[in-house]
Amino acid sequence: MENSSTQSPRNQSLITGFLIVVVILLFVTLLFSMKGSLGLNQANQADYNSEKSKNQTLRDEYNALRAARGEPPLSDDSATAMALANSLSSDAAQLASIAKRQVKELENSAKLLVEIQQETAGKDELVQSLIAQKSELQTKLDATGDAQNQIMILNTQIADLNDRIQRERANTVALQQTIAELQDKLANSSDRTELLVAREELAKLRAETNQMRYELQRFQAEAERENLYVESAEQLAPKANRLYHALKDMEGVTPDALQEAYTNIRINHNAWVIHRQEFATGDASLGDGDMQVRADKAEMIKAAMEKAQPGAYFLVVGYASKTGDAQGNRKLSADRSTLVATIANLAKDEDQKVRAVYLGQTDRFSTDVFEDNQICEIWEIH
Repeated sequence: MENSSTQSPRNQSLITGFLIVVVILLFVTLLFSMKGSLGLNQANQADYNSEKSKNQTLRDEYNALRAARGEPPLSDDSATAMALANSLSSDAAQLASIAKRQVKELENSAKLLVEIQQETAGKDELVQSLIAQKSELQTKLDATGDAQNQIMILNTQIADLNDRIQRERANTVALQQTIAELQDKLANSSDRTELLVAREELAKLRAETNQMRYELQRFQAEAERENLYVESAEQLAPKANRLYHALKDMEGVTPDALQEAYTNIRINHNAWVIHRQEFATGDASLGDGDMQVRADKAEMIKAAMEKAQPGAYFLVVGYASKTGDAQGNRKLSADRSTLVATIANLAKDEDQKVRAVYLGQTDRFSTDVFEDNQICEIWEIH
């Protein structure tokens, strides 16, 4: 019993000591744990401060951008994260739209430049055509012999052509300068005002080119009248002469029966109409003063010629309505058919031939609308 009593207090002391050691260890562990946690919070605080500084910098830069666009800065007290995100998204969409428009403007500018370059090529072709016309007139002048009046006329025409050639060469130089300036603008700016100015310049150049082309056609018609227009059908090639008389014999055919008559001509004379050109009353031009209309109609004539078969003979037949003075109508229709023949002659191949003739006053195309009889037909004959 005595030994047992002695050991019991001893065991209790050991247990108490052990518990004290455990408590101390727990305290130490807790202390280290708190210290580590405190260090981690300080690190997070540093990161937070850094991100906050970056965010403020971005915010300042963004507010500066908004100020440049005349917009108010972001509100510090009411701007939530979602509102800021929505604002950024909206601004990004606006910037993307602006960028898209700028790209489109640059594309339009590039397209405009190509069009102007094409106009330059057209000017060069026009100058070459004028030079060729001058050479042809000079050849005629050399072959006129002692026809004094003809010599004076041709000399005047050649002088006029020389003036035109010089003007067109100057226009070409100016146009090339315009292209160089546009290239510089395209390289350094996409300003919409400059683009509009360039387009206005292009429209003006096109109008000038169309005017010059029409004047050239008219001048060529005058110069070529002797070669293209015949006063009598007896001056035509035999097959064209036969067609002329076949058409002459059709006078009195009703508009409803006209198509059948043309079918018979195709069968019997191997000839058909490839183009029909209408004219306004009292006008021998293609467009009644509208340069673009004239140019478009001339292109239609050329397109019809391009579809013709090799070796074709083209007869431009002029008609007039049964109104007005007969002699005046003859002169007017002769001018019309010569103009159409001139354009056709420019578009023909070397193995093809063009002639123009006046057939007479008619109502075969319409007995109600007399303007429908003021036409020229281009017949392709084989």
